[in-house]
Amino acid sequence: MFDKYFSLAFDGIKNKKRLTCGIIIILTLVAVIGLSQLDFDSGIELMLPDKGNIHKIISFLRNSNLTNKVVISLSLISEDKDKKDLINAVEQLEGSLKPPLFTKTISGVSRTGIMDEILFSDYFAEIATEKDLLDIDDKINHVYVSERMEEIYRHLLRPQSLFTASILYSDPLGTKLLLLDKLKKQTAFTDYNVSIEEDHFISSDGRHAMIIATTPVAFMDSFGSKKLIQTLKAKIGQLPAYISADIVSGHLRSLSNEKVIKRDIRLTIAVASVAFLLLFFIVFRDIRTIFVFLIPVFAAILSVNLSNLIMRDLAYWIVGLGTAIAGIAMDYGIHIFTAVRNRGNSSGVIRHVARPISIGAITTIGIFAAFFFSDIQGYHQLALFSILSIVFSVLLALFILPHFLSKGEWIFNREWNAHKQN
Repeated sequence: MFDKYFSLAFDGIKNKKRLTCGIIIILTLVAVIGLSQLDFDSGIELMLPDKGNIHKIISFLRNSNLTNKVVISLSLISEDKDKKDLINAVEQLEGSLKPPLFTKTISGVSRTGIMDEILFSDYFAEIATEKDLLDIDDKINHVYVSERMEEIYRHLLRPQSLFTASILYSDPLGTKLLLLDKLKKQTAFTDYNVSIEEDHFISSDGRHAMIIATTPVAFMDSFGSKKLIQTLKAKIGQLPAYISADIVSGHLRSLSNEKVIKRDIRLTIAVASVAFLLLFFIVFRDIRTIFVFLIPVFAAILSVNLSNLIMRDLAYWIVGLGTAIAGIAMDYGIHIFTAVRNRGNSSGVIRHVARPISIGAITTIGIFAAFFFSDIQGYHQLALFSILSIVFSVLLALFILPHFLSKGEWIFNREWNAHKQN
């Protein structure tokens, strides 16, 4: 039954060779265009198991108030400009950072409401040490609370309470003072002095200012990080020429990691391609082996698009492993190439090697299919991509490649042998 249906399919494609080639070329062009439109995920979550607490930890880091901030440092680079020009630039940039990428921006605080407006107070629970928490716990008792309330009462009877009442209402136990002490120590350690002028964060020399923006984009979100940084750089590009800006954000780290992964993938693919082509030309000395090399390339391009259509958000490392899959899939083309060069490209010759090639492919597919039983989503993507690549490679090797080959040596190989004899 296998021989019968294989011969029917092979001869049918042979009789419509031009149509088949046209379809393959069109599919390849569409796949290449689609490949340029794909967004790959460079996050680590795809390689983590679904079970356990690891995803809870990643979720905590993703949603932490310390990781959804973008700090922009603005500097005056022209000696002709002064603090007023710097503040104008700060207000221009701050006004342009709007939702949905930026939900809140702060470039300073008012002097009268500094304790109510200072954003660092939101992070006390995240930066407080165990000793800080123990100190606070010791203060939550009848004696301390009574003393604290009496102190606040006496303070409210004074005229200056008009300016400090909001501080006492928001922090009756004085826990924010612990945070301010930490900030003072950090400032002294870094020798970074910031003053508040015209309700803006300005450096002591008046040449630098700071904006702190809150974003809903998680720093582990490579897609969102790319859009966030691109938008921010576009806004910074609209500032006057006398202003330079530096961005401090975890999102830049995500983009940097993605850039490194892309570079490594390109290098790996280039080295593997050159190595395969040199090996083919040295061993076979036949330029027709270029068709053998192109089979897994076409198969990989088609598989990436189809895998992304099924699973969405493919990981970058899946594409990187494509070079290894290409090495496996190239064996099918080598077997067909050898058979055709020695015995011709008739249906009977190809059918003779089709059965062992198919059995070998099914065995390899079975190995990758076992990855679907894993709890790691990245393994599922690898399994789907690998299986599709192998299936396309086998089909191209059995039904398409033989029609581009013929029995005997190609002219390059004949001339090579003639040269050796002489």
